[in-house]
Amino acid sequence: MAYSIGSRSFDDLKGDIVIPGPMFDVESRTGQDGVVVFSTGSRGAQFILESIYAESSYVNAQTLANTYKSEPSLTPRNIVRSTVDFTATSIRFVVIGVESSIEPAISWQGPRGVVTPAFIVRAKWTLIAVNV
Repeated sequence: MAYSIGSRSFDDLKGDIVIPGPMFDVESRTGQDGVVVFSTGSRGAQFILESIYAESSYVNAQTLANTYKSEPSLTPRNIVRSTVDFTATSIRFVVIGVESSIEPAISWQGPRGVVTPAFIVRAKWTLIAVNV
């Protein structure tokens, strides 16, 4: 199974992806019956995905965690999560922010096999979907 945000690959990617949808404003006036609904267009909402990647040394894990800090940019990227892939659509995702942490483990079993010892780099990616 493949998990990635842009060119960055992971052992796992968790969370709900929010794609752009129609937005509305509802207006009501004192003394007037009913409401008025205005369509304000289609746009995405911020959401968070959590990535997991296992490294075999603390130095490599720290380097990866530091690299994640440079990921936020206005460049739209694709997300691949197992069978979900937005390559054939006009939807891409902008990385707004990344927070990472490192957790030591005895070993890690993932799609790349067993990593022993393991230092798990967990990152919370704040993203927003855009139409390109």
